Amino acid sequence: MKDKAILFIGFRHKKGSVELAQSLGYKAVLLTQNPSSVARELFDEVVEGDLVNVKTFDQFIPDLKEKYAIKGIISNYEHYVVTRSYLGERFNLPSASPYSAACTRNKAMQRHALTFMKENIDYRVVTTQEETEAAFKELGGDIYLKSIAGIKSRLVFHIDEKTEIAPSFKHLKKTSTELDEDLYNDYDYFDFSFEYPNPKKIFIAEKAVHGQQVSVQSLASNYSIWNAPSICDVYSASQMGRKDSFLAFRILPSKFPTEVITKTKNVAETATKILGLRYCPAYTELIITPDHEIKLIEIASRMGGYRPLMYEEAYGINLNKLMVQSVLGKAIKVDRKPKHYVSMLEFFPEKEGVFDHIEQLKTAENDPQVRSFELMVKQGDKVGLAKHNYPPCLRFLLVGKTYQEVYEKSVEYQKCLKVVVK
Repeated sequence: MKDKAILFIGFRHKKGSVELAQSLGYKAVLLTQNPSSVARELFDEVVEGDLVNVKTFDQFIPDLKEKYAIKGIISNYEHYVVTRSYLGERFNLPSASPYSAACTRNKAMQRHALTFMKENIDYRVVTTQEETEAAFKELGGDIYLKSIAGIKSRLVFHIDEKTEIAPSFKHLKKTSTELDEDLYNDYDYFDFSFEYPNPKKIFIAEKAVHGQQVSVQSLASNYSIWNAPSICDVYSASQMGRKDSFLAFRILPSKFPTEVITKTKNVAETATKILGLRYCPAYTELIITPDHEIKLIEIASRMGGYRPLMYEEAYGINLNKLMVQSVLGKAIKVDRKPKHYVSMLEFFPEKEGVFDHIEQLKTAENDPQVRSFELMVKQGDKVGLAKHNYPPCLRFLLVGKTYQEVYEKSVEYQKCLKVVVK
């Protein structure tokens, strides 16, 4: 009898789903290019190989099929969702198609695939500053210029004046040639039957839609979709008076009434079905306008970055466990009554420089309502804006009894915890 196993593509730091797969009696097998010491200790087997060469897959797939009964393939990293779907087909496992996965990795492909959804935002694909200027005019000004492969609100430029186009496009184009290959390659080694726009050369201009940003965390099984309780309200840097693209904080459960939450989840489900996502997470970001009109920002084939932590604290729900169950086709049942409200905060400097300190840091560090406190930089590190592709300097979770309590305290922390640079 072969050992039943789950194949994981890529590993960086998320242990939860690996440990849960093992607790359910599955061998955890990792395919990776550069395994860390943590990965070697965590997984039952580590297969090293070049993830941008299909000959690598040709070599290890027959061996794994001989040794294991592979029951599912998981990657909760944006970098590897296309590879995950490609391997799903090679192992004859039900999964999202490579085209579906590519649409979640590439904003130009995604907007095109969702063309006939009324919630899709008007956009133009651009390759030059001149095309960006033309798109700005056609869309009536007030646009977002984005990388088509960006994550965590990085490389997103809000342009409401024509004079901002030149510096924004110049920075975007320069930075896009220096980025993580796992995120910004064009998958030409897979020899797809469809065209994959190159993220280093092609960008997207979208009409800015204003309102309250929210997110929906879902798990797509076979042809059914499970949505996590409530939705998450997301507050941007601009709402804090900052000229940057980072997300200042996110709050669970949402402040919106049930009927709006239901409508928002329906839009997310429609997009998930159109893209053909199966046996994988689906994370959808949307805008709810003041008139409760809903517009779709984007959908990813993974968990939202902080959602496992937030839903664990707010509802006692283990999303990593549910993701494994979903990939294996198992039913999902949870308690949908929240324990308390939570807010997840991130902090960035107001300008690029060398990190020195954060004002009033001890106030947050010693706050009994603060959980998962993580200072992510040290003195001497280079730091900067999210839209220039810098990571956050500090993040933590805040818990409280009411929405108003965590909202007000989140705003106060964004005001007082200033990242000081030299």
